Amino acid sequence: MLAGILSALCLWFAWSAYRRCRSIHSGAVGAVAAQPNDPLEERLAERELNLELNLATRTVQALGRSSLFGGTGLAIWFVATGALRSEPRLAYESFAFGLVGWGGCREFQRRIGSLADSWRSRANQRRRRQGVDPPKRTGVA
Repeated sequence: MLAGILSALCLWFAWSAYRRCRSIHSGAVGAVAAQPNDPLEERLAERELNLELNLATRTVQALGRSSLFGGTGLAIWFVATGALRSEPRLAYESFAFGLVGWGGCREFQRRIGSLADSWRSRANQRRRRQGVDPPKRTGVA
């Protein structure tokens, strides 16, 4: 029961972090599209989104680990106290809830990474479209 609550809380916080990243991503894309010639706005939006995505990725990874370790620790506690002999279902459920929480958090981490990849590919496309000045050559023409 405790592992299920911990797993549900971890999944809920991971989902809220993903939802926040998704809204910031759509806002940053809209800001860049609305102000295509403002380099300051582009840099600020890019930095904000990169910081938010990195923080959310680390947070969701920590939530997944805490869910897995909580479920595993509770299962080990049931084994150590001898409750495994009388109620083996509790130990298995605790470990399973930990795995479910960890797997769900890994999925949210993957989705946040997908947002980061799409943002970085857009930023790289903008930089490539702007072009680079050709280098000045010295010597014989």
